[in-house]
Amino acid sequence: MVSRLSPGSLLYLNLALGLLVAVANGAALMMVLTGRAEKLAGQGMEIGVWFAAGLVLAVTAGYALRHSERVAAILRIQTFLVIAVVLALAAWAVTILL
Repeated sequence: MVSRLSPGSLLYLNLALGLLVAVANGAALMMVLTGRAEKLAGQGMEIGVWFAAGLVLAVTAGYALRHSERVAAILRIQTFLVIAVVLALAAWAVTILL
């Protein structure tokens, strides 16, 4: 049985996911920038990229929720963003395995 989500549900899901990623990585980024996390030293750029991806996902979802005529275009952009994030995570997993 195939369950389909409405575009509005997808936007709320992307908003929640984006906020979660942005908050989690934003906190880690602040710890790196203030020097409180020695274990994360040297990973500031990587954490910053994840923070930016989460922020872009959340901001575009919020924008689409306010402008209903842009929902299809925003979901298309978010699809490419999520695919890029999945590929980046897969590449990171491969580096860990090797």
